[in-house]
Amino acid sequence: MLTLAIETALLYLLLCKKYPTLLIAKNAAIANLITLPFVWFVFPALSLSWALHTAAAELFAFFTEAGVYRLLFKKIGWKKAILASLACNLLSFVAWLIL
Repeated sequence: MLTLAIETALLYLLLCKKYPTLLIAKNAAIANLITLPFVWFVFPALSLSWALHTAAAELFAFFTEAGVYRLLFKKIGWKKAILASLACNLLSFVAWLIL
C-alpha cells in the first residue's frame, strides 16, 4: 500500500494542474493494480538473482505504468507519461530501499 500512496501522491503533484484529483487517484490505482501482482508474486517466483529480479520487476512496472498513463490520461503525451512513470517508480523504489 505504501507504493500506491507514494506513486499517487507524486502523480498528483505532477498532474494536478491538468487533471482532477479523483481521476489521478483512479488512474494511479489502475496502473498499480495491473503491475503490483506481477512485481510481488510473479517476478519473485522466477528464481532470479536479487539484482535481476529487481531490475526486471522495476522495468516491467515502469513501462507498463507509462503505457497505462498514456491510455488513461487523454491529454498526456508519451514523453510526459514516461517521465511520470519514471518519477513515480523511482521514488517508490528508493523508499523501499530505505525501509
